[in-house]
Amino acid sequence: MLGLVVALLTGDARFVLVKDYLVTFVIALAALGTLGLWVVGLIGEVAVAVAVIYTTPLAVVVIVTGVLTPVVLLSLIAVTQVRAGRAHGEASSTPHLS
Repeated sequence: MLGLVVALLTGDARFVLVKDYLVTFVIALAALGTLGLWVVGLIGEVAVAVAVIYTTPLAVVVIVTGVLTPVVLLSLIAVTQVRAGRAHGEASSTPHLS
């Protein structure tokens, strides 16, 4: 509904596509300082999405932006799990003093 209103008011279909990434950007800013890797990843997603939206044909935009978020989120989850596994492995191999 909001997208339709924005499209009618601005007449810019690309802005309607960009507004979907504003939520991601706000979440990234809110997480700044506590989830460093995620913040970088989400802000990178926003930058790529906005660049694609304004530099490629809309047919390409629909495909790329439909794939972009799942790829970014799954990549961040995978990297987080690997890092957590390494941290857990290092913690369990640390000698304990009795």
